[in-house]
Amino acid sequence: MGFLKKMMAAIGVGGAKVDARVNNPSLRAGDTLTGVLVVQGGSVEQRIERINLGLATRYRHEDTHVTHQLTRQAVVPAFDLRSGETREFPFSLSVPLDTPLSLPGTQVWLATDADIAGAADPGDQDHLQILPSREAETLIMAAQRLGFSLSGSEIEHHHGRIAQELAFRPRTGSTAWPRSR
Repeated sequence: MGFLKKMMAAIGVGGAKVDARVNNPSLRAGDTLTGVLVVQGGSVEQRIERINLGLATRYRHEDTHVTHQLTRQAVVPAFDLRSGETREFPFSLSVPLDTPLSLPGTQVWLATDADIAGAADPGDQDHLQILPSREAETLIMAAQRLGFSLSGSEIEHHHGRIAQELAFRPRTGSTAWPRSR
């Protein structure tokens, strides 16, 4: 029976599970994301080589969407997990200032994965709401005071990096710019 359980765990059935529990899924670019990683042992003992956390988003490329890993870091080193055992690990992860903002059509999530020796690696995704940094919020509010409204957002990929493009349009009937006479 032990061999069958090990084989099943190797393909992900009855293996360890990992769950990131985020303290606050709504935070500003530049803040620190905190929470707890909960690792639940499966039906057999397994060696967890490491647990990685990172931020990810999606961008459009031609007619498809591509997932892009913004950040990734090992947050828990190797350990052995017994059958049925539960372990918890607190974590903190810096959210870079250039992380895309959560706007219609733009998603950012915490991607969790565990590297397990000889087994399918379990993962977890937790959607986040990324708000603008205080400086970016000042720029957006200044555009709104000038009579523009944020009309859209798009994630673009250039030279191995992504950038978020924000589109502003004048409000209907707005006289945001002085007219030349």
